[in-house]
Amino acid sequence: SSSSSSIEKSALEMAPAAKPHQNAGNVQPVRWRWTAMRIAFACVIVFVVCVQLRISQFGHTYGHHMPQHKLEVVTKVVAASVQPQKDEASVQLRGSSPQHPPLLGASVAHQNKSSPARGSTKTTTVITQRPTTTQKPALVAPSPAAAAFGPREQQRADAVRDALRHLWRGYKQTAWGADEVAPISGHRGGSWGEVGMLILDTLDTLWIAGLKDEFLEGQNWVQSMTFHRLGHASRTSLFEMTIRGLAGLLAAHALSGRAVFLDKAKMLGDSLMFGFPQEGVHGRNAWPVSYIDVHNPSDMEVTPSFHQGYTTLADAGSNLVELSYLSQACGDKRYKASADLVMKQILDLSERTRRPLAARTLDPYSVAFESGSTSVGALADSYFEYLLKGYLQSGRKNHRLLKAWKEAMREMKQTLVGKSGDGLSFIMEDSGHHNTMDHLTCFIGGMLALGSQYVPAEEVEAWWLPLAKDLTYTCHEMYRRTESGLAPEISSFGQTMNAQSRHYRLRPETLESLFYMFRVTGNETYREWSWDIFQAINKHTRTNYGFAAVEDVDTVPVSLRDSEETFMGAETLKYALLVHLPPEALPLDRFVLNTEAHPVLIDGTIANS
Repeated sequence: SSSSSSIEKSALEMAPAAKPHQNAGNVQPVRWRWTAMRIAFACVIVFVVCVQLRISQFGHTYGHHMPQHKLEVVTKVVAASVQPQKDEASVQLRGSSPQHPPLLGASVAHQNKSSPARGSTKTTTVITQRPTTTQKPALVAPSPAAAAFGPREQQRADAVRDALRHLWRGYKQTAWGADEVAPISGHRGGSWGEVGMLILDTLDTLWIAGLKDEFLEGQNWVQSMTFHRLGHASRTSLFEMTIRGLAGLLAAHALSGRAVFLDKAKMLGDSLMFGFPQEGVHGRNAWPVSYIDVHNPSDMEVTPSFHQGYTTLADAGSNLVELSYLSQACGDKRYKASADLVMKQILDLSERTRRPLAARTLDPYSVAFESGSTSVGALADSYFEYLLKGYLQSGRKNHRLLKAWKEAMREMKQTLVGKSGDGLSFIMEDSGHHNTMDHLTCFIGGMLALGSQYVPAEEVEAWWLPLAKDLTYTCHEMYRRTESGLAPEISSFGQTMNAQSRHYRLRPETLESLFYMFRVTGNETYREWSWDIFQAINKHTRTNYGFAAVEDVDTVPVSLRDSEETFMGAETLKYALLVHLPPEALPLDRFVLNTEAHPVLIDGTIANS
């Protein structure tokens, strides 16, 4: 370059001239000094280029920490300090701003897949830019440890905390002690057994969010809980009481280590045990009952009239995680034994009938399927989830559960996975409905991602993570394509995707999968999508006393229902929060989240106080 030529010329001019009578060998000191200065200059060039590359990489990973104008100034100063050589790469930094950070992990050093041969004059231009929300994220992504958790994520986490605090205060203001609050009127909402379900279901989210005052309010209320008989019947779903109420208490114990939560969980667990089948006892229910009054547990319904004489697979097979941890925490094996019996009956039945994808309804009084319809959505979903999570919660010891999950997932892939004309992968509602998908089923992407990361490598099947990616993309599209940015309850698929049942119940399943996909891949796109969904929820559903369900996601301004289910605090806001917190906030190698997002400790791990 011109700069190097001038320096070389100056070096020669300053060197002492050789005497005329000396032979050629006597000019070695001059050549040695000239060579040394060339080497020193080359080192300076290499150093400056390395600094430029490092700043480019810094801006790529941490660009949202540095104001854009400062980042551009630093880059320009370095670029101006050296003219690119023929053998050097010209690196351009674009699109890195506090509002739109580049996709994390696309390291400049690895962008050019085919490295040029040594001495090549090829110039590589790298553009580090966050993809638009319509792009599918790249499957290969960095470790989540590489993801940034700086000021922007703290601000977003604070926004979710504010929403959680608003939900809690609205409930406390007008419906304290009720199972739900009606978020528009402020009245007491629906009944879930009269146990203060919203408190039990939200406690662990308060803990994770660091809302200490609110958590202590809930703890004091739990301290005063009793399960004395009421003056009236108060039956509720045994399934919902297990995954919401019992699991909420267990999670509060697992996270805080405080004995009050385990004491109350044992009391509630003892009431629920009345509804479980007993090994060797015939003439009564073969599966956990559908409804029970935990204040008077002898009052129960084996199956309610609206179930038309069947027990659902999800109701029967979604208690292993909770009851296993209850036994683990208190040392009483009865609880886990009851769940193990139920799971063994289902697994034996599936093997005997050669149906890895178990039918979604069971005969209430015998170990038999009631119908041939299969699904991984409504009525069946969490059974398949608990095959995997039960295996993980066992410390990866219960290999029968893993084998059953893998076989069920293979059959799901073969029989229930469809694709729209424009390429959207989806899960059929059931074996009789080939072109509809429940929002509920959007948890599948997260479940497959969890398996791909935490099942031993030799057991992992290569298609799990790609399908997880495709399904999560579809579920995000359910939100992106509506006027409100909220997803319909059911979508139909033909040439493309359309909303079928247009209401939105504050459902968490897409946020759940986005959380797992971000944790497993570290891909920033999933965190952006989660933030987009949270903002739509906060914008359209927030009311004076909480958050309300939406009548029609394609009509703006939205019309609201005076209903807020407790999973808004337990799941929806928890997943929206966790994606902005570092992995240490809830490490997935120590905790398993139940189907209501309540974390319990994996067998063999110790709770932190």
